[in-house]
Amino acid sequence: MSGRIFLFFVDDLHLQFHNTGRVRELFKKISKELVHDGDMFGIVSSGPSSIAIDMTYDKTRLDEAIKKIAGSELKPTDIINGPSGAEGPSEVRYRAHVAFSTVNDLLNNLELGAQPAQGAHLRQRRLRLQPVPGCAPRH
Repeated sequence: MSGRIFLFFVDDLHLQFHNTGRVRELFKKISKELVHDGDMFGIVSSGPSSIAIDMTYDKTRLDEAIKKIAGSELKPTDIINGPSGAEGPSEVRYRAHVAFSTVNDLLNNLELGAQPAQGAHLRQRRLRLQPVPGCAPRH
């Protein structure tokens, strides 16, 4: 019997830091109860957790990734006091763009048969070097 295929996306750019433990526990439960021997999976994050694991059958890679998950949401004061343009707070728009672009790249790479984490990781690096027009550069 063939295993299943899972692709996990952790949007740590929008995950509240104080929820990091809860999200790690959820992924531990997923690793223990959902992902079985013979299942293939990949996991990618949108931000500073820097998770980019290509499709694999090795569950120890998932356990390694879980330890790296950490929330990095903007604090309300950062949003209010940060630069803002006609379309709203620049950093909020930038982070949303990074998250959506990462997911879009993952899905496009799956369609092409590429390794999804590699494409998403390269896309993240490009976005960090080339800010979205109208958005504040990252510090």
